[in-house]
Amino acid sequence: MHHPTFSINSLCHLFGKQDYDRAAESRNLAFPIWGEAWHNTYHGFPTFSRHGADGRQIDLSAQFIELIEKLGIAYDVMRVGAARRARKTLNAVS
Repeated sequence: MHHPTFSINSLCHLFGKQDYDRAAESRNLAFPIWGEAWHNTYHGFPTFSRHGADGRQIDLSAQFIELIEKLGIAYDVMRVGAARRARKTLNAVS
């Protein structure tokens, strides 16, 4: 489990798509390893519980967090609304 996670962290600073303008030069790479592959989203919203912010992006970590929230184990889960994400996208109109 550690190797894919660490590899994704390196690869997502070299390859992939940038959805959010971030100085870290991170990118989203469509590779479903828990949620780490949505690395640009993580840099854009580090406290957001779902790094696969788009409904089509697989994020197993977020699904696990949602499950334990429903079970009452997790609480105060951070979410970012679509309007806030839209304001930070690279193609947003200022």
